[in-house]
Amino acid sequence: MIEKPRCVVLPFRPDKSIDDPGRGLALHFLVGNVIILNTEFHEFWFGWRVGKIFSQKNELITYCRGEGPDLDLVRIGNDQQIRYWLCGWVAQHPDSMTASLTLKDIQARMEHTAAIPLTTRDGLVSFRQRLIEWLAQCGIEFSVDQKEKALWPERISWQGL
Repeated sequence: MIEKPRCVVLPFRPDKSIDDPGRGLALHFLVGNVIILNTEFHEFWFGWRVGKIFSQKNELITYCRGEGPDLDLVRIGNDQQIRYWLCGWVAQHPDSMTASLTLKDIQARMEHTAAIPLTTRDGLVSFRQRLIEWLAQCGIEFSVDQKEKALWPERISWQGL
């Protein structure tokens, strides 16, 4: 039996246009709630692995603030048997944000990137539609049922994020 791969969604880091890391963390939870609907993964919970990714509490805080070095995801992925890592940066614009995403496939030694705009005006639905389309281009397909479940309207404001 072939075991399903693991995928971890890291907190999204804010770029210099955002002074509060909360929006990157909110996006982290939103994307995690989309990924969980894909039944092709064994598990993906960042929280279960945070102590093995960051050896010191301040390293996680620094990372979430967009500071400090990038993580060695190949080493950590091999150590933790995590094939996919979804990470990125969030930038603020006057009435929207952009998520610059990276999907790292440790096993295939490939990296895919995309910049996906987000707006709260549509309940973040268009962001999730584009995320699912991009993941399909990366080889991670969602069934029709999984797509439908992933596109609930998230009623939230920028302040809420």
